[in-house]
Amino acid sequence: MTQQQFAVHLGIAITTVARWETFRPPSGPSLRRLREVALEFGRPDLEDIFYKAIVTERYLASLPPEDPVQLLHLAIVRLHIEASRPQPKPTPTAMKAYRQVVSAIARAHRAVKDEIDARKSDKYSWSDTDFDNTQLKLERLVEQLGKLKEKKKSR
Repeated sequence: MTQQQFAVHLGIAITTVARWETFRPPSGPSLRRLREVALEFGRPDLEDIFYKAIVTERYLASLPPEDPVQLLHLAIVRLHIEASRPQPKPTPTAMKAYRQVVSAIARAHRAVKDEIDARKSDKYSWSDTDFDNTQLKLERLVEQLGKLKEKKKSR
């Protein structure tokens, strides 16, 4: 199916499909529609990908806007989009995305360090649930990074 045919089937502009493939992945209602289309065409593999994207989007939306984990995830997504493009050398956009990832990692590290320091000084006491939630968020990010690396290797 061509981009044009796909766009017509979805009832959207071809530029939207092109944008999804190059600059910005689909989100919100577009993800739900793509999941429906995947089911319609008998593609449970794609349906699963869109379902996971919907769940991830909802999870990230539930985090505070300045949550270090959310910032890191968004920076990694931007970097992945840039890295997925065929290009002979890094573009300024790719380098900017890379710097955003490094900056987000530094902010996340600083936030974790601050929380540990606060716990040591007894100003703030972490519950086991707080620690488990933070650990789970970091494990999810590591898992997502691993999947991105595998995906890139298979190309």
